Amino acid sequence: MGGPGSGNRWRFGTRSTTDDLRRLDVRRLARAGVLRPGYSGTWRWSVAGNTIATVGIESLISSITVKYRTRLSSEDWQDHHYRITLTRTPAYLGGERVWFQCPGRDCGRRVAVLYLRQVFACRTCHDLAYASSRESSGDRAI
Repeated sequence: MGGPGSGNRWRFGTRSTTDDLRRLDVRRLARAGVLRPGYSGTWRWSVAGNTIATVGIESLISSITVKYRTRLSSEDWQDHHYRITLTRTPAYLGGERVWFQCPGRDCGRRVAVLYLRQVFACRTCHDLAYASSRESSGDRAI
């Protein structure tokens, strides 16, 4: 019966999961060429070929600037415009790996993925669980 997450998803007091929010993955951005200095463009999230959200991104050597709008329920739209620092570490077989430095309040953690609520921040700052944590131990073993 059930399946991944059955029974726990809507229980009062459960945490949101990483699958519930839009994400910026530094690895996908790097593969797409978005992190090269001088880049200016739009990152899109789509469902079935339809764009559901966008964020403007401008890249420098050590940071990206994100621009987007959000709103909660029937409130007015809020404009967001801020910088996210990029850090680099040497890769084992040469080259380097790029990371986000979490812009969350008093965080600064080095992460590969940032999640969007009102602002982009790491999983810890948004108190998110992984979807697999909602599965039974049997389902996780499979």
